[in-house]
Amino acid sequence: LIQQAEGERNYHIFYELLNGLKPRDRERKDFGLYGLGVHDFRMTSTSGTFDRRDGVRDADTYIGLRSAMATVGFSSTEQKEILQIVSGLLHMSNLDFLETHSDTTT
Repeated sequence: LIQQAEGERNYHIFYELLNGLKPRDRERKDFGLYGLGVHDFRMTSTSGTFDRRDGVRDADTYIGLRSAMATVGFSSTEQKEILQIVSGLLHMSNLDFLETHSDTTT
């Protein structure tokens, strides 16, 4: 999930979520994505490739994603919970973990 080769993108859902939510959409705020886009997360920016090669817009496929989720029976609440997890993964990709060494044992 964290690193893609140059010219490759991560899973489409990350780009669809970031490009599909409108700037003032309530879910954008709920997911902690207000003012953030694909350039703001390691998971979606490390390869330097942001757009699909086939020219399809992620905002358009986001609409299809939400429609498909409803078609297979996910409630609005379940859809939001799934997308909260997706958002959480985006945020986690920006975490840095530092290795610490300690001479003391507990």
